[in-house]
Amino acid sequence: MYYQRTLSSIIEKATKSFKVVLITGPRQVGKSTLFEKMMEPNRTRVSLDDSDVLTLAKQDPNLFFQTYQPPLLIDEVQKAPELLLQIKKIVDNTNEKGLFWLTGSQKFTLMKNVSESLAGRVAVLDLQGLSQSEKSNDSTREPFVPDIPLQTKRPIWSVKEVFEVIHKGSYPQLFDGVTDWELYYKSYVDTYLMRDVKDIVHSLGSYTKKSRAVIEIAKQIDEWGGVPKDRNLLEQLPMVGRKTVNVFLSEYYKIPNIAVDTHVERVSKRLRLARKNANVLEVEKALKRKVPKELWCDTHLRMVHFGRYYCTAKNPKCDNCKIKDLCKIKK
Repeated sequence: MYYQRTLSSIIEKATKSFKVVLITGPRQVGKSTLFEKMMEPNRTRVSLDDSDVLTLAKQDPNLFFQTYQPPLLIDEVQKAPELLLQIKKIVDNTNEKGLFWLTGSQKFTLMKNVSESLAGRVAVLDLQGLSQSEKSNDSTREPFVPDIPLQTKRPIWSVKEVFEVIHKGSYPQLFDGVTDWELYYKSYVDTYLMRDVKDIVHSLGSYTKKSRAVIEIAKQIDEWGGVPKDRNLLEQLPMVGRKTVNVFLSEYYKIPNIAVDTHVERVSKRLRLARKNANVLEVEKALKRKVPKELWCDTHLRMVHFGRYYCTAKNPKCDNCKIKDLCKIKK
């Protein structure tokens, strides 16, 4: 059964106003289904879940668009960010609207690439699970507005009814009358989330181990009901060490800390802020003794930037360094 989505009318307007329309949102909320229901006869659908199509998209974007010409619907576009620059070139050479419909599930990675390539050319729409009006196929039902007099006119639900709605969730497949709730969510985590996490951390190395760690961390944080400020608890998380905890506490909770990575350690020793044979913890303690506490949070970022772009491990840019007189290796 197909549920009419309220986003349909907005897509129609966006297609008339923009050359590219992108729908983001979690997997399995109906992004592709929504576009397919609205597709014009002359629009072609291409899914990057197909390995052959994905290979072509990544290796030769130009040939991809010779093979699949707009108007086009491209599913899971985040898998081939190489396409976005080619889409930009195509839309910049025409005034035609609605040339590309795109869907994407990994919003963080996708939006970074979209903002770099298609800024000002794309309408970005977010699709979530079914709303209560969509579940009932009641197009006359007004959207929820936090207005007490207005809400008193709505039917009053029992606590049991409210719990059932929240517990069941809003993924469309759960309303087909067949799908088992518990099996669905277990499969969702084991397949989609695990795969997406792997894709995101793949470039970091040891991605299988890190993917599992990310999922275990997410489960633990869910059990805690949030991320604690307790260093001892945080350091018990898989693959989370003192440096990571220092960065988190400093950036998220603004608790003064200095995280020591390879750049901070190298710069500290070259500038005689720490002993040459000091370990990471000793470097951290030395910096905290010498740097005013109100500057601890900024110190990490400044030293990382300095070590990454100027005081590099090999071939440091000593000629452009303003503090080379303090350095042990000045050239």
